[in-house]
Amino acid sequence: MTGRPRKGAPVRFAPADAIATAHARDPVLGLRFNIEARYGGSIDVDLTGLHPRPLAIAFAGALRRQAELGGSLGARSTIKGHLNACLRFFAYLREHSKAKTPADLRADDIDGYEDFLEAGGMKPIYRHIILAKAILALRSIDADQPGLLDEGVRRRLNYTSTQSAGRSQPRDAYSPYVARQLRDAARADIGKIFRRIGKSLDDDEGDSNLRRVTDEANDRIVASGALSSGDRASIACTS
Repeated sequence: MTGRPRKGAPVRFAPADAIATAHARDPVLGLRFNIEARYGGSIDVDLTGLHPRPLAIAFAGALRRQAELGGSLGARSTIKGHLNACLRFFAYLREHSKAKTPADLRADDIDGYEDFLEAGGMKPIYRHIILAKAILALRSIDADQPGLLDEGVRRRLNYTSTQSAGRSQPRDAYSPYVARQLRDAARADIGKIFRRIGKSLDDDEGDSNLRRVTDEANDRIVASGALSSGDRASIACTS
């Protein structure tokens, strides 16, 4: 080695390098596989207990595609949530639908699932989240195998629900005890502020510093007729 930097070679790209390859139809038919999530580690998926099998295979492929690089599912916890939503949807179909293949599904199956979740007492925003996961899986199936799903189902996939998802009710950041302590402290401070403002400046218990800067501000106004917001006396009065 001479210690001197070597001259780099120019990089050339062929026109075909800029063309993205079309997504190939998923050839894997297994219902038991492992997903290496981009965040949070791996997750073992076992859908061998789902029936009918053609539907299970389609949903398994959708989950893999959603979790692969470039898919919409990146975190392990999110993938797990979609897996559980898939199991919930299949439990409903097993009891309330005659569909055996993805092509057998109808829009009524999706609407009936939403009604089923509502009848079970699920809150609107949570119901919306669970329903959305099933719809996202069906959209993935439709994108992977165009023309497979019934046209009515494809139209139904354009929206999640006709009902409002409602408003979320986030949890308080503090426990009731800590929140009560903060409220009491804030109320005590506000009371002190009001008591201070309400005192006469000529009162012996009045704030001597506040009386001094107020007198200084009054002198400035008498001398010049105005007191700007940038004046030192004005800043002292408001601080």
